[in-house]
Amino acid sequence: MPQPHHGAPQPQQNQNQIQQPQEFFIPDFAVNSDTVGIETPVDHQRLGELLKRVSYPPDKVEYLVQGFAHGFKICHMGPKPPGYPRNHQITECLPNIICSKINKEIKCIAGPFQEHPILHLVLNPLGLVPKTTKDGRDLPSLAPLDPKSYHLIMDLRKSKVNVGIAQEDSRVEYTEFDTIIGHCSRFRKGVFLAKIDIEVAYHHIPIHPDDW
Repeated sequence: MPQPHHGAPQPQQNQNQIQQPQEFFIPDFAVNSDTVGIETPVDHQRLGELLKRVSYPPDKVEYLVQGFAHGFKICHMGPKPPGYPRNHQITECLPNIICSKINKEIKCIAGPFQEHPILHLVLNPLGLVPKTTKDGRDLPSLAPLDPKSYHLIMDLRKSKVNVGIAQEDSRVEYTEFDTIIGHCSRFRKGVFLAKIDIEVAYHHIPIHPDDW
């Protein structure tokens, strides 16, 4: 059985804590790569225009535009065996919280499904990590059955998907502060600097149907 995420408390299985799970919302449709198109709120044409306006590297502009238009390939190599690992132990003691978290995700994506929606279906274990207050206290100690007391996590440490992706294809580089200052210096007087935190940002990134 997978061990709980580091930092998550070992739940005490007693009558006060163990819940009866609520039902998931089950849609009356199935999704497959033959019938579903690429869905994302990102306007790839507008994105390309804006990136060219700030002299973004042409090869990266093309990559982003094509990705948002047709889906990004995850560059997985090798076999794609299905995987159905068991969720973390804490989720079995707090099923209502897990159901609440998943139902919130369903508003952004499709599912859950009564049948496998794709051929090579790989699942990753779910877990719950306690949120903390500003003074360092765990929120579950104040409201143990409140979904807002926990972060929903997906454990990718033993993911069969990540194992087949080369490091050079999955490395993430964030924009350095000096780069931002350079852009501000170039535009000089009247420049505005803003930081935007996009909610559920990864839900906006479509996957190419070849990797469904």
